[in-house]
Amino acid sequence: MNIKTFRAESLQEGLRIIREELGDNVRILQTRQADETSFFGLRKHTFVEITVEDTSETEYADVYVEKKKMPSAQSENRKSVQVADIRQGNWGSLTMEQLNPTVLQRSMAAKLTDMVQFAGALTLKSDVCRIVAFVGTAGAGKTSLLVKVAAAYKNNEKKKVGLLTTDMFRIAAVEQLQRYGEILSVPVETASEPRKISAAIQRLGTCDLILIDTPAVNPAVDREEHVQFVDKMLREAEADDIQLVLSATGSAEFLTETVRHFAVLQPTGISFTHLDEAVGMSALYPFLQKNELPLHFVSLGQNIDCVETASPARLVCLI
Repeated sequence: MNIKTFRAESLQEGLRIIREELGDNVRILQTRQADETSFFGLRKHTFVEITVEDTSETEYADVYVEKKKMPSAQSENRKSVQVADIRQGNWGSLTMEQLNPTVLQRSMAAKLTDMVQFAGALTLKSDVCRIVAFVGTAGAGKTSLLVKVAAAYKNNEKKKVGLLTTDMFRIAAVEQLQRYGEILSVPVETASEPRKISAAIQRLGTCDLILIDTPAVNPAVDREEHVQFVDKMLREAEADDIQLVLSATGSAEFLTETVRHFAVLQPTGISFTHLDEAVGMSALYPFLQKNELPLHFVSLGQNIDCVETASPARLVCLI
């Protein structure tokens, strides 16, 4: 038995290296993501490790040749088996042919569809104002995501959008959102306390969509009154959606704990930011396996148009 282990930046890159060195006559024994640190532990590097068996001189080679000669009808049936194998995590039973990037992406998209709720685009009805609030920890990218969503629905969907900030804690938070409002030519209102939020929403009553920016909060460590303040703001606003904004740069454990702590604010969905900054985005996969909240938006960069409605195919490409 000739067993070799390869390391690469991604699964697709690893498969390319294996194919160049060993050809297609290999059997995947194990794939895993691992980390290594350098510079006294200050820098962490994430890589994919693939362990394979070279079957060119074993009985597996004959089996592989026969598989390549299968007629098209049987070939299609084999593809459906591949999807089932990948859904069940049976990576060791798959060959290089079965790990073709196109087949693999299709199979992973099918699994994501099974295990993740994709909320799709916001449904806006005529003469009905939809209110969406964004919550999250400091640095998660709430305000940036809010502005990108506002731009998308104003420019692409041609909807009337209004912005409302309740963040009186962060320095220049109000001025920042007002500046964004000027750039987008959308109205901006402020509410410094819960009892004022209803009047602010009424002033934006002609809008199809109102997006609310809230103060950054971390229920795990913040004082109870701070968390209660945000909770009262959300209740007074009577938001239709409460989006928990998560940074894709966090580990699966951190993301899971964040969702657990924010349950007190009763979020109705999650959105990801900083996907362009994330290293080893496969950390999202184990998190999504446990997450039960619908996935709404993904933000991919600094530009104002770098936001998308989450979908299985797109998420597979990112992971």
